[in-house]
Amino acid sequence: MTDFGSTSAQVRTLAMELERYRTDALASAATEIRRLEDERRRQDAKVNNPRLTPRLRSMFQVKRDQLARQIARLTKTQAAFTNLNVMPALLAQPG
Repeated sequence: MTDFGSTSAQVRTLAMELERYRTDALASAATEIRRLEDERRRQDAKVNNPRLTPRLRSMFQVKRDQLARQIARLTKTQAAFTNLNVMPALLAQPG
């Protein structure tokens, strides 16, 4: 019984560490998404600036599209971390 109790405590400790990592990753992803969205808006303003040459606007459009893809990837990663949650299941178990 002692081994089981020890193993159970280790599993809970690891689960809490995983939850802390998950929370940190979610916060980091949210911060990066906000930063990228701000940059994407700046690029969008440049794309729509009629005073710039078509070549420059095209370069800014490529950058804007690249930022949109990065945002989409981070959003997908953020959703995966949101769905990964082991704590409620572990806390529901006796021990």
